[in-house]
Amino acid sequence: MLIFEEDQVVAQYIHGSGLGADVGSLVMKESVIGSAVQASYYYSNHRGDVTAVADSSGALIASYRYDAFGNVIEQSGTTENDIQFSSKRYNSDISLSYFGARYYVSVL
Repeated sequence: MLIFEEDQVVAQYIHGSGLGADVGSLVMKESVIGSAVQASYYYSNHRGDVTAVADSSGALIASYRYDAFGNVIEQSGTTENDIQFSSKRYNSDISLSYFGARYYVSVL
């Protein structure tokens, strides 16, 4: 999946095999920052939740723990990451995760 801003590619997500519907399949993200390309590697648990992100040297730059409904209950690191619970994109502007055909809210 490519992410564009003003007709320029700013990021590319690379998926491998997962649990279906892209759950747990995110392997890597390449971000374009100026003229440099920055790589981030994603680690997932058995449910497909992103639990950690590492930089190109293998150092962990973020980690996450979730409750059963997808709320982040513990987080470390300051890297910006919008792929989290169930490997789905989280939109912080509206506090919803996008599951393809629908949005998911983890709290009522």
